[in-house]
Amino acid sequence: MTQIPFEFYLRKDAERQVFVVELRHGADQERDDFGFDRAFPRFLRILRDLDQNSARLEDLRDLGVHLWSGLMSGKVGRLFSRLIQAPGASSIQLKLFLPVELEDLPWEALYREGASGASFIAAHPDYIVTRVPLAAAAEDPAAGDGPRTLPPPVIAPRPAGPVRILAVLPLGSNLDVEREWNRLQLTLGSLAGQVDLQRLDGRVTPSRLAQELRRERWDVVHYAGHGDRGESGSPLILLNNEGGGPAWVYADVFANLFAASGVRLAVLNCCYGAQLDGERRSLSSLGAALLRFVPAVVAMRWEIGDDAAIDFADRMYHYLFQGIGGGAARQADAWQEAAVPPPGRIDLALGQARREMFEATSEQSPARLFLTPVIYLLSGHEQLFDPTTLPAAAALQEEVPLPPAGSFPEAELADLVRLLRHGYCVPVVGSRFLTASRPRGTAGAAVDAEPPGPLELARLLGRPAAYPAERGENDDQLCRRAGDWMHLMALAWVCEHHLAKAGEERRYKLIDIIGAAYTNKQPPLALRRIAAWPVPAVFYLYFDGLLEAAYGKGRARVVDGVDRPVPRSEGGPLLVHVLGSYKHAESLVLSESDHEDLWDRFKKISRPISALLTEPVSDLEPTLRRSLLFLGVSPRDPVARRLARRLLEQRSPRPIYFACNPGEEDDPYWRDYPVTWLQGDPSALVEKLSAGLGGS
Repeated sequence: MTQIPFEFYLRKDAERQVFVVELRHGADQERDDFGFDRAFPRFLRILRDLDQNSARLEDLRDLGVHLWSGLMSGKVGRLFSRLIQAPGASSIQLKLFLPVELEDLPWEALYREGASGASFIAAHPDYIVTRVPLAAAAEDPAAGDGPRTLPPPVIAPRPAGPVRILAVLPLGSNLDVEREWNRLQLTLGSLAGQVDLQRLDGRVTPSRLAQELRRERWDVVHYAGHGDRGESGSPLILLNNEGGGPAWVYADVFANLFAASGVRLAVLNCCYGAQLDGERRSLSSLGAALLRFVPAVVAMRWEIGDDAAIDFADRMYHYLFQGIGGGAARQADAWQEAAVPPPGRIDLALGQARREMFEATSEQSPARLFLTPVIYLLSGHEQLFDPTTLPAAAALQEEVPLPPAGSFPEAELADLVRLLRHGYCVPVVGSRFLTASRPRGTAGAAVDAEPPGPLELARLLGRPAAYPAERGENDDQLCRRAGDWMHLMALAWVCEHHLAKAGEERRYKLIDIIGAAYTNKQPPLALRRIAAWPVPAVFYLYFDGLLEAAYGKGRARVVDGVDRPVPRSEGGPLLVHVLGSYKHAESLVLSESDHEDLWDRFKKISRPISALLTEPVSDLEPTLRRSLLFLGVSPRDPVARRLARRLLEQRSPRPIYFACNPGEEDDPYWRDYPVTWLQGDPSALVEKLSAGLGGS
């Protein structure tokens, strides 16, 4: 792909008191007046409506047309038109070097009318729009004729190895940062060994963040929290004080935490990260201030809702890393032959994410949403990483090998048996039991004879929905590399594809296929054994109805959702279908949208369900609370994580038992919980526990 960089320098002519624009492209350059009058009443109204989130799309189009005409007036426009006729050009980079007086204009709304079709430039696949704020010296007439740009920060070459991303999640935001974290994990977790994603959470003080940035090398810092404007209009960002309360930090203070950090990209997924202060001083926004120390900064100009912020970050990171997880690492010449840029280009990734935001614009959504993300980018730092320097992709296997049976420690087994016998432990059961006892290589052949697991069900559903074969192959590769925690996501992607075609009518066809896959199937032996345990409740993280079948009719009180009313009957344990059940269509959590709704439903969990873990087990032991036992569940399963966080205090003294595959016990998400890891085949663990319970 041939990319043509155009640099537009805008500054004030002190003698004539007008703004001029200078276009530079290699040895070619031209200069003319900037022909846009922001004082024109209609433009003032549109700018005001933009800030108040009431601007219409046609208003943005009108403003964008005049911004484009002003930028391309006279000799500058003629030079630009001549240069873009270069053969083979397919990507035009508009680098805007902006003085403080013009930085608040919505440059991402530039709208070009012409023979190639009218379009918002920033939402067009052939254009990239980036910003660089000019230093204050550029506005000083004594500074000379040339504009003064920021001196680039000193960034050492990135060593070979995984791209390291630190997610900063301070306390007290009251935002759904856990959902954002889960989406980051889902998007990046499949890049085995090529991305190292960690989180800095809890009490994030300025000093703690600065220490972390000095202690470790991070390529990307992703902030998820609040941004705001102080009484004077100064941009602020939320961290914590020493007591864990809110600490609103000024832009300059926050930026200085990154001095000499070597961070290549900062993503401020918060409101007002690209807003100037009330006095409109140079480099006063959070994003511009960070640019002194970080060469690429993504920030939000206005308020942005929780859902939109999470969705934007998910899309941007997907396109930043797309191609890496789709097979073995490609060589540079292979990318060139494919006529597409390699992964790692932050400007292209943001551009594609913006395009998808624009394509989703409707009468019900804010017109300015696709203009909200802003990228500050210093020249030469567009390529965040070279994909050929990343570790080699993990070799793919036809199926993930079964974990060894495991020699479980006798002391832990004895403790677990005691807790289970007295009803002091609640199992959380996942879908691994559907494939745990199946020999390798039988994934496809066993669907008719045995109940399918989530990935097998996804393949089964993909055929009648005409799910694209290439996407199905990519899904399989992601699952094989990332592990079975991705299987439910692959199933959700297929279901989303179904529902996008025919909505609710298709949903019932989906449920018919699912019903046929599980009706009259025998529950695995491990589920039948669990159904015989003397426990007060079980949380089941799959919708196949097989654990309910293992209990038999009337032996369990069944609830199809964590927010559903609990039967009053005292008989039998409580069986909570966290993802619903195919037997009750309205309860099913199938698609990506259903999973998004599930996060909201976790906030409204039924009191009798939460009381299982939060209230004393008896009046005689007021300090004793029940424990959780995870069986057949991946530690990386986002549903399991959300359930645990909702049911348990983060630093609960209660032991948590987690049956896992070897190598999964180091998952950093669980580091603040008192987890006892039990490595080995979960079916073997269930067999040992059942034997300890006297064959029950």
